Amino acid sequence: MARIYVAALDDARDRGDLDRSVANAIDRQLMIRSFSDATYPELIDIERRGHGFFAWGLPADPVQVGHWFRMQAGDWLLVGWRDCWRYCTRVLARYGNPRAAREIWGDPAPGHSLREHLFFLSEPVPLRLPYAGLADSLPESFGSFEPVDPERLAHIATAHGTLDLRASPAAQQVALVTPWRGPLTHNPSNTLLLRTDIHTLFDLGRRAVDTRSVTVVVADELMQTSCRILGGRPLRPSTEALDMHRRLAGL
Repeated sequence: MARIYVAALDDARDRGDLDRSVANAIDRQLMIRSFSDATYPELIDIERRGHGFFAWGLPADPVQVGHWFRMQAGDWLLVGWRDCWRYCTRVLARYGNPRAAREIWGDPAPGHSLREHLFFLSEPVPLRLPYAGLADSLPESFGSFEPVDPERLAHIATAHGTLDLRASPAAQQVALVTPWRGPLTHNPSNTLLLRTDIHTLFDLGRRAVDTRSVTVVVADELMQTSCRILGGRPLRPSTEALDMHRRLAGL
């Protein structure tokens, strides 16, 4: 069974490092030059599967290194701060590489250690999910990096049918197709059940629905991200409301 790791990044420096390598993709040339030529085919495969280079790292602390050694491709990582889950992603590969760590995050500040135990990640999915929203499955308080215990993993797999917590009802929201205009707009034919991040993109007009084929339309700027896999997916809500939403979005 895949594991789930959780990370609380309440330190401002940690969140700055997160911006460099998780919230944003790492420059591919920086990444490639940090590894040996023999690793190049593996890196290209990681870039392809991850839709870019995304990574996190752990310091040379015995406990953290133990977590790193047990980590496997396919394990999940949930990142949060200020009592809210912010990103969900999966582990693709791990490498011990101090040079790459310095290239990505620079030399550690006093009182901090180099994140030399790297692991590459799939393109992270942004979340805005309070810790309490998954309190039935995950601890509401945890350290800077730790695995979820096996009993909780078994509970998650049983309760949700998957370890992918993005599929949890707590991570989904009811979206209005046309904006709120009083009680008449609040009816089942004007709603879609969407994952939280997809809901945001839908409201921002970066996703719409083609009512001729009743399939998902994705904005051009999102076609180079993992969002493209939803293009062409079928839906079945009100076609009139969806036509209005698509016209307003300009898609």
